[in-house]
Amino acid sequence: MYKFVDEQLPSRRLSFACIVQPPKGGFFVVMKDEILEEIAIYIQTQLQGNVKVKIDTKGNLIVQKGKHPEKIAFIAHMDKEGFLVIGKGKNYLEVIPTRVRELAEGDLGIVTAVDKKGTHHIGKLMHDDTFGFNAYRVSIKNPEKFEIGNPVSFSDKFAINKNIVIASNLDNAMGVVALIHICNSMSEGTAIFSAVEEIGFHGAGPAAYQVKPEKIIVIDTTYDTEMGGGARLHMGNGPSICIKDAVFGDKRIIYALRKIAENKKIPYQLEVWQTANSDMLAVHSLFSGISSCFIGLPIQRQTVFRELGSLVDIEDAITLLSAYGVSL
Repeated sequence: MYKFVDEQLPSRRLSFACIVQPPKGGFFVVMKDEILEEIAIYIQTQLQGNVKVKIDTKGNLIVQKGKHPEKIAFIAHMDKEGFLVIGKGKNYLEVIPTRVRELAEGDLGIVTAVDKKGTHHIGKLMHDDTFGFNAYRVSIKNPEKFEIGNPVSFSDKFAINKNIVIASNLDNAMGVVALIHICNSMSEGTAIFSAVEEIGFHGAGPAAYQVKPEKIIVIDTTYDTEMGGGARLHMGNGPSICIKDAVFGDKRIIYALRKIAENKKIPYQLEVWQTANSDMLAVHSLFSGISSCFIGLPIQRQTVFRELGSLVDIEDAITLLSAYGVSL
């Protein structure tokens, strides 16, 4: 189902390559349910051991292991930001982002659009100055094949330069890959591959409610210092342990993670934000006060068509969180 970028890569990097470069141009956007189902099916092929798996009505993939899967839930969202068709003209589509976001000229690139029959088309994304703020136009053949609401996504161009991976959907393919391997290492617990994070965090909350875990750890990308903002993080220096973003992380989890990292000499960084958006918001809207923590994988150029991330950070996150899961 998924194309290997380089069959000589270590197995973890192979599974990463598989997720970030699916067939049909690499589609990773929340509104296209069958594509999320493809990803969920692929993830299931990578799971090891005796697992209980289900896909709920929101599209979340919930994987439970052991007699007490409620001990902990690790969450990583599968969906990616994209665009929706709102109109069409001669040789172009009018589209808007699924989230309010103004893209710079250098952030525009080749996109994949899916028509009403599910066929994929390649187009070029550009600003649409005639329509107004936050509106874009896709230059494309046969716009009559599309209808309002059809999804559009940046096309995947996957490359690895030493330990740096370059692709258009590292947010949150990096977290998904880490969670696959964390899930395989734990004997008891739950892995939630959530849907609909990018347009309102509507997936993780209902998924976690079905499990009612004692602890929750959210794994997602975060901003490298190059992106600006409050955190002082550097891609390649290890995953971040978040002390505060929209909520405070549980001090007990933070202490335990830091102790494991220091004992095993796993690089990590500490992260603080005034506020931030992630599945942590969904979790705390249903489980106010639950013991939780956010683990970040710093990337550059987040949510644009060429994101940069570190394979080393993924490996370190897998080692750290696998050891934490085993310690419970």
